[in-house]
Order: sequence, then structure tokens, then C-alpha cells
Amino acid sequence: MSRKSASSTIKRSGPKSRRSILTIFAEETPEVEVLRKNLTRNGRIVGGYKARKGEFPWVALLQFDGALFCAGTILNENYILGAAHCTGVDPSMLTVVVGDHIQSGDEGTEQVVKVAEIIPHKDFTIKTFLHDIALYRLKTPLNFSTPYIKPARIAKVDTKPTDDMVIWGSYLLKLKRFVDKALNLRAYQPTPLKYAGMGQICVGAGGKDSCQGDSGGPLHTGKNTDEYTVVGIVSYGIGCASWEYPGVYTKISAYLDWIEKNINNVATKG
Repeated sequence: MSRKSASSTIKRSGPKSRRSILTIFAEETPEVEVLRKNLTRNGRIVGGYKARKGEFPWVALLQFDGALFCAGTILNENYILGAAHCTGVDPSMLTVVVGDHIQSGDEGTEQVVKVAEIIPHKDFTIKTFLHDIALYRLKTPLNFSTPYIKPARIAKVDTKPTDDMVIWGSYLLKLKRFVDKALNLRAYQPTPLKYAGMGQICVGAGGKDSCQGDSGGPLHTGKNTDEYTVVGIVSYGIGCASWEYPGVYTKISAYLDWIEKNINNVATKG
């Protein structure tokens, strides 16, 4: 299967992970126009717009056996940050693609690296999606010599409400509404489980959401590439682009100690 191929989405009842293929389109073509019309509440990113080439140089695509199925964020030359619900597979079957923009063909800016180790949070549970965070250690370091592949700026403090929340995905999605934990508690109160946690962020507005298609990808705050700070990891949601049920993201600032500890532990092992 080629590097640009798609994968099927794993289906579960209840809240759904955002696992699927991701695509950013660099130019308007008849094929893109068809896809744009079909990006509905059953698709992936909704309510977004096209991203510029190199606007998100820290975005990584995760492939299982050659098929795209999740995304991640470049932490440094050796590690990708992503979602724990994308793990549970043999790392030898995973590769990471960075520097990609149009997934229908190679542009000469991509790097493809094999995964040496997957480190999911030990307390992650698929029942609640709490602690939905993981590290992917690469077999060979990434090369940051081009503007299309760079590490992300990661939030070091708790995320505050802002009008500039941006999700990378099938289309760039700039959200105009930030939903806090209090609304999250109310929104999910009727369900069998309480899906709010101190390590989670809820973001969404009617008609704008990451939908089923961007698991593990970054949630940003900021207005442009120089300002973007990654504050969250795409985790799960119920439905898509709903006023009642915002998308849920793992709050990175709540896991800084976990990230540092695991990176240092691996470094100590050599």
C-alpha cells in the first residue's frame, strides 16, 4: 500500500475518537471542490478553510502498515506527541510522515521515519478517554533544515479561553468560541459516563469542529505560524459540529511532567 493511501475508521459505540485520514489542500482543483462540498457533519474538519504550505510545519502523520490513520505533533527531532487511543499497535508497523501538505502526491519536502517505541499514558482508558496522550520515539532523528519541518511551541501553562483556537486537519479550522470545563460537564451529564476531566479541554461551536478525522492532531492558540502554540491533542467527540457537544482535547499543560519524565527515561536508557 502506498504512503498516500487511506485507512478505514475504527468504529466504537458512544463517544468516538477522531481517527481517520488528514488532508490539507494547497490549491483549488475540481477534486478539491467536490471534497469541500462533501465535508459535512459526517466528514472530518467542518467549518474550516485551506492552510498555507508550511503553516503547520510541526504536524506529523502517523501511518499503520502504509495507511494514514492518526496525526501528531513534533516535539523535537526524536519524539512525536499524539493520542493514546491511536496506540495499541506494533511500533514496527508504524511510520511517521512530516513536511507533507498535499497527500495526493510527493512534493519533495516530506520525511518518512520509522517508529522505534510507542509510550502511551499508563492510565489511559477508552471508556472515558482520560489521559489520552502518547509519545512516539523515532528510530532516526528528524532534519529541521527546511521551513516545512519544525518542532512545535508547546503550552507551558494552563490554557485560558481565547477567540483564536486553531485545529489542523482536512481543512484549517479557526474556532470563534472556546468552551470551558463547566459546559463540558453540563453537555455530557445525560450520558452514562462523565467525560470531563482536569486534563481535558472542550472546544467547538455549531458548524465548526474537528469531527471524526483528526485524532492526535494539534489544537493551537494564536493567529499565525509565528504565534501558534499547541495547547491540546484531538481526542474524541459525540457527533460532529454540535452546539451541545463540543470536541474534547487532551490538555498538554496538564502532562508536561509526564512528557519530560518519559523522554528523560528513554534518554537515560540510551
